[in-house]
Amino acid sequence: MNFPGKIFEVSALIMFLGWIAKMHFIPGGDYLFRIGTIGIVTSLIIQIHNSVKIPDVKSNNLTKLFLLNGLSLIIVYSGMMLKVSHIMNNQIEKDFVLDFFGIPAIIVSIMYNFLHIDTLMKSSEKNKLLFYRQILLPWTLFLFSFLLYTIYSIILTKT
Repeated sequence: MNFPGKIFEVSALIMFLGWIAKMHFIPGGDYLFRIGTIGIVTSLIIQIHNSVKIPDVKSNNLTKLFLLNGLSLIIVYSGMMLKVSHIMNNQIEKDFVLDFFGIPAIIVSIMYNFLHIDTLMKSSEKNKLLFYRQILLPWTLFLFSFLLYTIYSIILTKT
């Protein structure tokens, strides 16, 4: 796997260690979660930059698909970091990025993916692998992280 992929793997591991620390109320969980999220966003930025340069992606008009999904992922991961870690004290400030920018970004991204999935399916195996690594894996990680946030919120309400 390439360098951004390694950054993504290590950052995902750090983020989940942060979740484990937060669920057990161990100090430092917020910092691990922030570091992991920043690493994931960095790997997404590098992957977007690298995928736009690939001639095979340009020739199949998949550049917009990769850019839109990458930018949406950056928005939702940043919103999740603001929501979960205690960077801001006001709940409205915490929810602003994820609720007002993240949810529309998710919806637009899903709609665009469904509209252009035929283009991706007709493209090469390399493009499909890039889609899997750069779009599907980060979205799956985000959804799993959001599930952990829900569990963490339930734990907080019961304590």
